[in-house]
Amino acid sequence: LADQRAAEAEAARQVAETARCEIAQRAEEQQRLLELVAALELPVLKIDDQVLLVPLVGNLDSRRAEQLRRRILDLVAEQRAHTVIIDITGITIIDTAVAKALIDTAAAIRLLGARTIISGIRPAVAQTLVHLNSGLTDITTAPNPQMALMLSRRLATI
Repeated sequence: LADQRAAEAEAARQVAETARCEIAQRAEEQQRLLELVAALELPVLKIDDQVLLVPLVGNLDSRRAEQLRRRILDLVAEQRAHTVIIDITGITIIDTAVAKALIDTAAAIRLLGARTIISGIRPAVAQTLVHLNSGLTDITTAPNPQMALMLSRRLATI
């Protein structure tokens, strides 16, 4: 009877271990998927030597703005970028909190020794940025990413 109970306990332990391994594997897969979603939601592309492009699309809320700031700052430091182009052509509207977050992100990028160029500002977004009236003097703008890249190359030679 004791041997039978020991065999049953061992079989149960093996089933539990197999289940634990499957759960761990699923958790790892889920983490990879979450990282992929984050990368696709907030892409940061290296488009030129030491130039990063951040094309934003959709609704930019406070959560995404904070994730964006962390991601950009990590990549600026990691890749020693000298310019970050934030293209907001695909952003339909932003509120003052998000506009302030963009200005703060530009300031943080500047503290890392890089410059920020914001391209594709729509009229409604321009009004929101002007309404804030803080930090705007340090932000370089361009009508589109192509012009921003040309400007970054020109500024890099200065």
